[in-house]
Amino acid sequence: MAKSSKLLTRVSRASFAPVNGPKLKKRPRGKPFTPGHSIGAATRFKKGESGNPHGRPKTAKYGEALRALLALKPTDPIPTRTNAEKMAATAFQLAVKERSLAAICEVGDRAEGKAAVSVTVDQGQDAIAILIASMNERSDAIGPAEKRQLTDGGESGPGEATAD
Repeated sequence: MAKSSKLLTRVSRASFAPVNGPKLKKRPRGKPFTPGHSIGAATRFKKGESGNPHGRPKTAKYGEALRALLALKPTDPIPTRTNAEKMAATAFQLAVKERSLAAICEVGDRAEGKAAVSVTVDQGQDAIAILIASMNERSDAIGPAEKRQLTDGGESGPGEATAD
């Protein structure tokens, strides 16, 4: 008998509902509000009033912090009060002190916005062939990586060679 009582406790109420009949409604919890009640009337939005009048801000805290760091002099200390400012300071230090190309691109993209890239192609030519040709021309103009010099005259880092 004990075994059958355990089975009954595991069965849900839904299994006892009639299969083809109407679905049983759940009972309301607590007292319902009467129509025309004034509870919370002072904090409700009025007609025509928005909960977010100015919308989402156009710039984020991280971008603002990077722009503020770019405005500092090289000798000024880097102030950090918020996490966004700490993240911006880390990316800025990587870009300035360690000359990380990825960090430089990140700081530039966040502070100034990504540069627009457009390629115009005549209809009669193959677009991929034109793109590859323009990339090859630019590569020839820059030259191989082994012969490039650093622009600021500093020491070369790993993987960077200077011309003799």
